[in-house]
Amino acid sequence: MNCKECTEKLVFYIDKELNNNELNTMQEHLKLCSSCNIAYKQLCNKLSVIDKERDLIPNPYLATRILNRIENISYKSNRQQQRILQPAFLIFILIIALFTGFLVGNSYQTIANDNNSSVQTDDLFFNELKQENIELTLLTYENE
Repeated sequence: MNCKECTEKLVFYIDKELNNNELNTMQEHLKLCSSCNIAYKQLCNKLSVIDKERDLIPNPYLATRILNRIENISYKSNRQQQRILQPAFLIFILIIALFTGFLVGNSYQTIANDNNSSVQTDDLFFNELKQENIELTLLTYENE
């Protein structure tokens, strides 16, 4: 048996899936060839590490912890966005309200200036009670 055939069949040799004839030839070759014997020992070490890792029992709470961390990260980022956006939104609404108030106030002043004479006559009717006494008003209605 040559080294190439030996390295190809090392996994089967370790798993003991070779027939008796191939098993004997592999054992003889591994005794005689130091490079194949080193490759055999390295492969056995690697497979033993894989077997140890396979036997590890994962923490049952690991998935829950990871999901909680993900939720906390997303919750914190949402809160930070909310802390920034909420005051900005309120300031924006206040600016719109002030601008609307100025527009309404200016439009009322222009209407009042255009109809200045009618406002003055309306003021006379509203201030009429200050100029005339209530007793006189009642006496004039009784005489009529």
